[in-house]
Amino acid sequence: MTDVLSQDEIEKLLSSINCGYDNDNKEPAISDENNDSEKYAFRDEDDAYYKFSKEQIRGISLIHEKFARMAKNNFLDEMRSYVNINVASATQLSIRDFYRSIPDPAVIGIFSMEPLKGCAMLEIDPVFISTVISGICGGIFVEKKLNSELTDIGKSIMEFVFNLFLEDLKEAWSEIIDIQPKLVMIETHPFSIQLYPLKESHALITFETYMRGEEGMINLCLPYPLIEPVLNKFSYFAREKNEQ
Repeated sequence: MTDVLSQDEIEKLLSSINCGYDNDNKEPAISDENNDSEKYAFRDEDDAYYKFSKEQIRGISLIHEKFARMAKNNFLDEMRSYVNINVASATQLSIRDFYRSIPDPAVIGIFSMEPLKGCAMLEIDPVFISTVISGICGGIFVEKKLNSELTDIGKSIMEFVFNLFLEDLKEAWSEIIDIQPKLVMIETHPFSIQLYPLKESHALITFETYMRGEEGMINLCLPYPLIEPVLNKFSYFAREKNEQ
């Protein structure tokens, strides 16, 4: 990733940037014009089965505070400029509510976490992606938008970004369980992802980012069926930290 991109490669990369926002009102684009129910983010109380305890969410938040610190240092080394990543919130909601809360198109990395069964999702704000691309391209201005179709160069850079995060996730989770995170695919349309029923509950950890003068957000989605086998370890971790 340290190779200098040619002008032709940079132009192809820039052509992939345009994030599903209307240029005038900055509202998220709607992918399915025939489905009016997807245009509104009203929460249906029947949508989510709230399965996580407060103690479990607390433990999950604490583990990912460590992940944020590690990711911050990792990107600081890569970008050689000030980077800040911290946990903004940790909560639970349905998969449907998560999809409704992010733009379409988006940048979503789907990854496995063996030996846990299933997949998790990491959604990265185009602002963060564009700032990384700008750094890799030697400071060239990159518009903070993203098209639904990614160029090969864009995919390559995004895979690099996701894999950096997964390295840190593996290390942070070592206090709970040894996992082998592996990027499965990058998806740009949330509602085309069919990993779990839309009503399924998940833990959502939201991170605030700051890099090269730009603020952004990252969302980590951990579906309940994926991490249910180790939830008692998160509870124990939270209690242990409270006693310190």
